[in-house]
Amino acid sequence: MRRTEFLHNTRETGSMAFRTALPPGSKLSDFKPCADGQMAPSFRSIGLAVIRGRRFLREIWPKVKLALEYAWTMTPGKSARTPAAQGNGAMIPTGTRIGRSHGRGAAQHV
Repeated sequence: MRRTEFLHNTRETGSMAFRTALPPGSKLSDFKPCADGQMAPSFRSIGLAVIRGRRFLREIWPKVKLALEYAWTMTPGKSARTPAAQGNGAMIPTGTRIGRSHGRGAAQHV
């Protein structure tokens, strides 16, 4: 799955396709990428490399690095907070963290 995400779904700019086009090598979707959609597969790949060894990561590392660099450009002020505009059209106030935190609900303004 990680190989498909990076070797087939990552453009030369570093942006990743929203969905996998089948068969591999088909035209990628034109959806605007989301920062979280860029970073999550990258972090998963690094985690898998810890489990499976460096050789796994060596093949896809150039594209993983490219995707992370692209995602970083989407993060305002390089603060690692959720960007105001997500590629899926959702408008989330800058500084909002998504997810459950200490039982306080789904979204929390920081």
